[in-house]
Amino acid sequence: MPEVYDLFHTKEAALLYATKQPGLSPAVVKLVLESCKERDLLIDVGCGSGTSTRPFAAHFSKVMGVDYSPTQVELAKELAVDMPNIEYHEGSVYSLPVPDHSTDCVFGVMLAQFIDLPDFFKEVDRVLKPGGILVFHGKSPFRVMETEGGVSSSEINQRIVYIKSKLFEGLWHDRTFFNPLKYTNIPDLYPGSKCAEWVENPFSMGSDAGDQSRGSDEGSQFIDLGTYVDYMLTFSAAGKYCQREGLSFPELRGKLLGMLDGGVEGIRIRCEYDAFTWSSVKPES
Repeated sequence: MPEVYDLFHTKEAALLYATKQPGLSPAVVKLVLESCKERDLLIDVGCGSGTSTRPFAAHFSKVMGVDYSPTQVELAKELAVDMPNIEYHEGSVYSLPVPDHSTDCVFGVMLAQFIDLPDFFKEVDRVLKPGGILVFHGKSPFRVMETEGGVSSSEINQRIVYIKSKLFEGLWHDRTFFNPLKYTNIPDLYPGSKCAEWVENPFSMGSDAGDQSRGSDEGSQFIDLGTYVDYMLTFSAAGKYCQREGLSFPELRGKLLGMLDGGVEGIRIRCEYDAFTWSSVKPES
C-alpha cells in the first residue's frame, strides 16, 4: 500500500491548500450530477479542507468528506458550518464509514496517483449502490501562456520545469504518471463502463484561487508570480521539501519566488490548465 503522509499537519499548510488551489469547476460538478442516477449520498474521498465537497451540498441529500489529515478535516468542518447536510470524517479511503450499497457517487480530486487502486476499488464496490458511479477528477500541470514585465513565457516555463525536476527531484509521488496520461491508464473498475474524458478546457488560473475555477470563456486573467508561487506551495513535493530541508513555508516561498523572477520585479503571467475525469459505473445487477 502506498506511503501515507500528512503534509497538512499544520493549519498554515491546510489553509494554503484551501485558499491557493483552484476550486472545483462548475463543469465538473455538472458532469457528476448528470452521471448520478440518484442523489442521496456523495462521498468526497481525500476531501482535504472541503473545497471539492462543498459544491455538491446543494445537489445531494447528504455529502460526506473523508480525509486522513485531522488538520484538514478540522478546517473543512469550520468552512462548512452553514451546510448541515455535509459531514466530515477523519479516516481512511480504504474503510469508508457507510453501510454496504449506500452511496450514489464516490468522488476524488487528484487522488488516483496516491492510493492503492485495487484496495480502494474493493471498498468502492462495497459502498456503491447498483448504478452508482466512481469519479476521479484531475488537472494537468499549469502552462504559462503569456507574460507581462519583460520575461518571456518560455523562460518562466523553463524555470518552473527546473524547480519541479531539479529542486523537488525525488520528492514527487512515484505514480504521478497518472496525471500526464490524464487518467487514461487507470484500470476499469467495472469492465466496459470506464469513461475517461475532457472537461471544458482550458481553464485560467485567476487571482481568486480556492474559488470556482474559471473557464476560458470568462476572459484571460493575469496574476503576479507571488500568486503562482503560493499555488506551488500546495504541491506534495513542496511540503516534503520543507520537511527535508527544515524550512518554513514563507522561507520556501521566498526561495521559489527568487528562482522564478530572477530579480526582475513586476512580472505577471497568464496560466492555463486542462481538467479531465475518469469514471466507472457499477452494474445494476
